[in-house]
Amino acid sequence: MRERWTEKEVQVLRDNAGRLPRAISALLPGRSLRAVTDKLYGLGLKRSVRWTKKEDALIAKLYPKGGAAAVFAKLPHRTLGSIRHRAQETNQLSRTRQPKWSLGEMDVLLRHYPNGGAKAVKKHLPNRTACAIRYKAHRHFRPCQNRPWTLPELAIIRDIYAEHGEAAVQERMPHRTKRAIARFANRNGIVRNQPKELSLSRQRSNLDYLLNQHSREATLIRRDM
Repeated sequence: MRERWTEKEVQVLRDNAGRLPRAISALLPGRSLRAVTDKLYGLGLKRSVRWTKKEDALIAKLYPKGGAAAVFAKLPHRTLGSIRHRAQETNQLSRTRQPKWSLGEMDVLLRHYPNGGAKAVKKHLPNRTACAIRYKAHRHFRPCQNRPWTLPELAIIRDIYAEHGEAAVQERMPHRTKRAIARFANRNGIVRNQPKELSLSRQRSNLDYLLNQHSREATLIRRDM
């Protein structure tokens, strides 16, 4: 059960209402920052602290290269979310926007990210930040039920799924969930520990469907870039 606020504690809040909640919580060691913030709101004492010219100058200097984390290191009383919001207000986000990913860059991402992550990709793309690489990979490799299946993915499932299962397939296709892999394999007649020859008829019945979806996948990749 939470302890009730004493009159002395409430008076501390009132006397320091113009200060940041983090500074006020330091005066009340028995209260957490969240508790202080909630109580300030409850008393009607919480007001947004205006950004100073000095803080805006730090954002203009540090945000383009280091992002919100670099600014937060200098302004620990500000949250990462508020820093990003202020950067957007002061038009810093538009200055940091990088050019669209080229087909060559996407090829490097597809070949190196699944096994080596952002570090491996950055060796080949030094002009891209690790954050930008992870963001692009997340958008491209993210699990998506509506992403059409491709012919290369079907080939991987044919070769691996029957003997090794969905976990082994997912190592080659990190953008697919194990459940999605198992369902797609079952739909195409590929069953665990079953000879591939027994399921060829069902695979052929789905071939036309995959050919149609393959063109849609290419369109989605171009739209993502």
